[in-house]
Amino acid sequence: MRTDVLVIGGGAAGLAAAVSAAKSGADVTLVESGALGGTLTRRIDESFGTQTFGKLMTGREYVRRYTDMLSAYPRLRVIKGVVTALSADKTAEVVNPKGCFEYKAKAVVLATGSRERSVGMLDVGGTHPAGIMTAGAALKAMNVDGKRIGTRAVVLGSGESGVIATRRLTLEGVKVECVTERMPYPAVSPDIKVYCLDDYRIPLLLSAEVKEIRGDRRVREVVLSQNGEEKTVRCDLLVIAAGRMPLNALYGFIKRGAGGPETDSHCMTSAAGFFICGNALRVRAGADNVSEEGETAGRYAAEYAANGAAAKKAFWLTPSGNVTEVCPRRFIAGEGCYVSVRTSRPIRNGSLVLMNDVGEIVARIGKKSFFPGDETTFYLTADDVNRNLYVGAEECL
Repeated sequence: MRTDVLVIGGGAAGLAAAVSAAKSGADVTLVESGALGGTLTRRIDESFGTQTFGKLMTGREYVRRYTDMLSAYPRLRVIKGVVTALSADKTAEVVNPKGCFEYKAKAVVLATGSRERSVGMLDVGGTHPAGIMTAGAALKAMNVDGKRIGTRAVVLGSGESGVIATRRLTLEGVKVECVTERMPYPAVSPDIKVYCLDDYRIPLLLSAEVKEIRGDRRVREVVLSQNGEEKTVRCDLLVIAAGRMPLNALYGFIKRGAGGPETDSHCMTSAAGFFICGNALRVRAGADNVSEEGETAGRYAAEYAANGAAAKKAFWLTPSGNVTEVCPRRFIAGEGCYVSVRTSRPIRNGSLVLMNDVGEIVARIGKKSFFPGDETTFYLTADDVNRNLYVGAEECL
């Protein structure tokens, strides 16, 4: 079967990419193995939609807005299935209960998302009995299945998923003994920390790790290590929020840098006609940001399917100093673009600096505080995109 644009993954990024490509006039096939919306279907807190739809809504409502759009485009079809193979000539093998099918596309959007790190991926000793769950599994059990999953909990990780799960556990009547964070600073911004932890007087232990899990049939207690000292905390639930990893097994033929696939400002990878967006590219904060990137990928995938690739000069933006992540890394000459960066440590009252190849500062951007768990977005103007640049962050004096 042939299609103009094949979108793999039906989460926030994939839904936005499919709608965007269809809106641009392409014949679109969206392949998703599970429920459309992905992890958003677990979220019943009103934290989404202000950028995309102009109002706050739950994750489920956000997904419903997009799924309602699908029917408006007769050339957009949704296929339930698993993509088991993908080749560099844009041929995908899709398997579902009806059989095995081959799709040949002119452009491919990779919106495969990410998965949570489990306890087995961490350096935690002891036993692994019942009562150990990832933050996503905990949210699904509470918000979708309506289950009570424990009475006393310890949460490992202070990132967004960890503190949101902490707040939800508390509202469900579970006593959260503490949240641990291995770094010496929180992984979320101060306002999210206040909203999810401080308002409920939940302790956040910095420079702390879970060293050992104890229990036979069920978690009984965990041993924490903080600044060289150990202490035991009684609990029957350990929630793992140790970050997420992009799912990238399908596209080994795409060139990757230290931070994953390198894309240009159109979301196209090093492989012509392959676009990537959302958590498949790098783990992002906020569904609205993910959807915006999906819309970009879908729009340019449709353009590529219609016209092919035009040779365009490009320049590179490289992270420097306290900036550890920059996306996109490659910019089309003469085109302005939004850029997102993350820093390696908190920087209060700082600014981003753009530098040339010899380290001279050519521009300072903004004046704000930076936190490792937050993305900072700025606009790179068309006039700036005329040379290779480096971006760093520094404290303002």
